Amino acid sequence: MSQNGKKIKILIIITQGEMGGAQRYVFDLATNLDKNRYEILAAIGNDAETLSKILGNQGYRVFKVRNLVRNIHPLKDFLAIWELKKLIRELDPDIVHLNSSKAGVIGSFAGWLAGKPVLFTAHGFAFLEPNSFLVRQIYFWAEKLASIFRNKIITVSEFDRKSAIADKLSKQEKLVTIHNGIATSPGLTTTLPTPGEGKITIGTIAHDYPTKDLKTLRAAFKIVEADFPNAQLKIVSGVSDAAQLLPTFDIYACSSIKEGFPYTILEAMRAGLPIVSTNVGGVPEMLTPHLTSPTGGEETAVGILVPPKNPQALAEAVIKILSDPILARRLGENAKQKSLQFTLARMIEKTENVYQELIYHAN
Repeated sequence: MSQNGKKIKILIIITQGEMGGAQRYVFDLATNLDKNRYEILAAIGNDAETLSKILGNQGYRVFKVRNLVRNIHPLKDFLAIWELKKLIRELDPDIVHLNSSKAGVIGSFAGWLAGKPVLFTAHGFAFLEPNSFLVRQIYFWAEKLASIFRNKIITVSEFDRKSAIADKLSKQEKLVTIHNGIATSPGLTTTLPTPGEGKITIGTIAHDYPTKDLKTLRAAFKIVEADFPNAQLKIVSGVSDAAQLLPTFDIYACSSIKEGFPYTILEAMRAGLPIVSTNVGGVPEMLTPHLTSPTGGEETAVGILVPPKNPQALAEAVIKILSDPILARRLGENAKQKSLQFTLARMIEKTENVYQELIYHAN
């Protein structure tokens, strides 16, 4: 409870409602905070449908911010600041908790204008994405300016926190790493088929965005297929609760060129799948210790990491697993065990600590 005995009111703001990592985070946070201590409200941009619906079905009040759009739009962006400032003043939250890059920038100005403590969770900074130099500079300076008006910034990986410090994005004391977490549940038993005895599925869960670099994954699969004609590639996109499809995978592959701390890999770890991923963002924090080449460290390895945009390296790692069922089983078992370090309960607890710090300094 807040100092006056009332529930602590948190207004969570996010740009889009299409379910992805940031939306999963918002849903998990909203539905798992103690309802006796917190009142959770949500505000979502113009594309609000999916997340708005599932939060509404859970009984949460959701508000649509019609001028908050994903792409840069000077007029709408200016209007969104004033629209959000008005909403924040009307709802009078104790904390404004921002998620996703656009809401993070727009909401920082709006929260400051409304006189409320501002918390931003960075699910991977936009200026680290593979855009042109000019676009990356625009994103960086927008983040840097917005960070002046943020009281605290949660990064979902140490990689992002250290990147923010190195780039002087914000004062170091504002930054704290809280890894994403998932609910504990029994891991799935995964048995890799013996090559030549039925189909072997190399799978991934990803929207076909440039950062996911599915082109590299498809190219790697062509190499794998030449040695293992019984292999098939399954790319799952736009499916609700896609993690339920993990039992149909034999290997989980991630070809991203930029990641925060992906739920998809966490779910694959919990499912006990052998994992091959590009060595980007917070992924090494998830899959450590790991193999970074086809030799060495197999007893304790949690996964295999390869350079991004390298189909040959990705294919060789997959072939190594397909050629060694014992290694495949060991990687899956180690990944399942490592996933227990990244629990939803721990994520919620650490986030609550940040809330309490903000409330303390605001009073």
